[in-house]
Order: sequence, then C-alpha cells, then structure tokens
Amino acid sequence: MQSAQAALRFQLRMPDAVRERIQKLAAQNRRSLNAEIIYRLEKAISETDENKKADAE
Repeated sequence: MQSAQAALRFQLRMPDAVRERIQKLAAQNRRSLNAEIIYRLEKAISETDENKKADAE
C-alpha cells in the first residue's frame, strides 16, 4: 500500500520555449522545476474553482 505522501511519476512533453519559461520562473522563485509546475497547476485549478463559484452566484 502506498502512503499518502507517495507521488505519481510521469513524463510530460512540452515545447522547449515553455520549459525554458518555467525554468526561469522556478529560478526566480527559488523553486525546483517540479515545484514550480505543481505551484502553477494548483494556482490555475484554484482560480478555475473560484471562477466557477462566482459564476454560480
């Protein structure tokens, strides 16, 4: 059985330009590339959830 902290590993294909932008942002924010991707995904999901709630009101 996997622990709650276990992480899924997968390969992600992205254009070189996008990877370079994320790498620069990660360096500026003192995060790893992985941490930057997770941060930005969570932020985008949160913003989408907030927009859906606002639209429903």
